[in-house]
Amino acid sequence: MVSAGVSHLSCCLARWLSVYRDRIDPSAPILLAVSGGSDSLALLYAAADLAKDTDIQFQTATVDHGLRPEAADEAEYVARICSDLGILHRTLKLEWDENVQVSQAQARHARYTALSAASRDIGASVIFTGHTLDDQLETVFMRLSKNSDVWGLAGMAELSPMPVWPEGGECCLGRPLLTEARETLRSCLTDQTVGWINDPSNDEDRFERVRTRRILSGSIELQKKLLAICRLASVERASLCARLFDWVDQHLTWHLGGAASLDLVALKTLSMCERCRLLQILLACVSGRSRGPDLNRLEASLRSEEALAKGLTLGGCLLKAGDEQLQITAELPEDDFGTCVEVGDHLIWEGRILLKGESLKWNAPRLASFSERSVPSHLREVDLPVFAIRRTLPVILSDDGVVLACPHLEPHGKYTVADIGKERARALLSHNTELFRQENGLGESFSASSSTMLQTDE
Repeated sequence: MVSAGVSHLSCCLARWLSVYRDRIDPSAPILLAVSGGSDSLALLYAAADLAKDTDIQFQTATVDHGLRPEAADEAEYVARICSDLGILHRTLKLEWDENVQVSQAQARHARYTALSAASRDIGASVIFTGHTLDDQLETVFMRLSKNSDVWGLAGMAELSPMPVWPEGGECCLGRPLLTEARETLRSCLTDQTVGWINDPSNDEDRFERVRTRRILSGSIELQKKLLAICRLASVERASLCARLFDWVDQHLTWHLGGAASLDLVALKTLSMCERCRLLQILLACVSGRSRGPDLNRLEASLRSEEALAKGLTLGGCLLKAGDEQLQITAELPEDDFGTCVEVGDHLIWEGRILLKGESLKWNAPRLASFSERSVPSHLREVDLPVFAIRRTLPVILSDDGVVLACPHLEPHGKYTVADIGKERARALLSHNTELFRQENGLGESFSASSSTMLQTDE
């Protein structure tokens, strides 16, 4: 018999699925990322309880980073619990070069890459993690210390793109317990007489999050003020995202290869903050990189109208302003051939173009950028795009470097392509915090300065 606490968490998962069911495939399995810590184990028990009364299929994955000798035993502990609960489990073992010192950022990237691959294996469209309200407040505090704007102070979203690209492009990350305190989750496990694993790195002060956790644990008043900041910033960011989303629909045109052109007059109607955030996302999507350039560099570039008119490179893109349009195209890969990443049965070239074809499974083509190569004779009658765009398209080469095909210009050829920048931009131009805002009230706009809100009462 489950405790009232587990039933409450189960209801949290049900609410999340009700709110976001149109954003995911409701018939697909859901992958639970369970490390064996208190937060993810509580998520596991809540999912098992929900699965009893629904047709939702949950599966579990534990990542063994291979960085601690206890990791294998911890994964086995999770596997035994999953077996008792009737939930399928798999362990994802990471391998590292023995001579490399692995950073937290590298471990995080490898973890989410492995989880993304596991989600594809089972056909999941979303991965659930056990992030809690405590994690959210820690995130807001750390971003506040770096003078972040409302975009960062809104914290983590309840549904967001995977934080690895392009490996995580076919899945998204769900945080159904983001409104719940960690103590609530631990009480649920205690009521179920379930123990959890304490990662020793959670006690190491060399990590910023650990130091932040210590600061917040002793101040309820500070936690309340961070929650208020997060609530107000979340409202403002959602409003900002909605404005930018509408602006993109009205004033941006996507071209072959994922290039984009923006209406310059309309762009200047946005505030500088809005322009920078919009361009940061667009440059990531056009270039295919995992993230856009630094906001300060973006602002400096946007203020340099003369440089934009001549054309400048930034964040893996070429930006060139004409009389009416700002054109953004991807820079050519340094080695001409670019980078191909295998994602499921497809290839993603340069992080921006999806290549499909039956023969990819056994005979991947030799890809390169069109660049200044001669147009093959069978394409000379085709209505070709302008050179600035054509040069960024992938072509298939023979062994001696001759262009055999350009999939963008041959829709009925052996391979088909899809530009993925547009859909990626739409996903990044959102901040899904419906449950958090429902629970904490919509509130007024983000007018009070965060520094004032964080002043302690005399």
